[in-house]
Amino acid sequence: MSINSTNVEKQEPPTAEQIAAFKYLATNEETITNAVLAKPIEDWSAIRAEWLPLLGYDSEMEEAEDDEEREDIQAEYDQILPDAKAPNDLKAIIGMDCVHIQTISKEGFAYVGFEFGCTWETEHGYGVLMHKDRVVDTGQASVSFDGVPFEENYDNRPEPMTPEERKAEIERLMLQRDESK
Repeated sequence: MSINSTNVEKQEPPTAEQIAAFKYLATNEETITNAVLAKPIEDWSAIRAEWLPLLGYDSEMEEAEDDEEREDIQAEYDQILPDAKAPNDLKAIIGMDCVHIQTISKEGFAYVGFEFGCTWETEHGYGVLMHKDRVVDTGQASVSFDGVPFEENYDNRPEPMTPEERKAEIERLMLQRDESK
């Protein structure tokens, strides 16, 4: 778990909003888990449509010489991006890496990001950003730790980081992540 700090130079104690978000997460774990897992299922057709061509599926199928080779290719890609219909179908292809409690907040609760490793985007992963039990944004893993919600009415809009602050924050997060493994 990562609790972000507004001070990139030294770790500060969690804010009241971060503590409230953590408590909300702890007491509403099942509801939040269901919401986090429902979103990729809801978006699954679009995820598959986007990623199969990027992974080379279309070109491999075109180059296949016979039905047996096409079946082998299909089986290989079904391991990476299966035809998922329910959250349980995702368990073999995504795994939780980290929960990030953001510094930005709304209505007394910090936003919380969920970072996943996944089979289709091994470099950048998959991320879900939430406020309480509501999914705010999804995308690459960076949405979970770097995402600024597309909501204008959050309480403490962060000041943009300088390049030096950004680099220090990324290094801190990477070190923190490595230490937690």
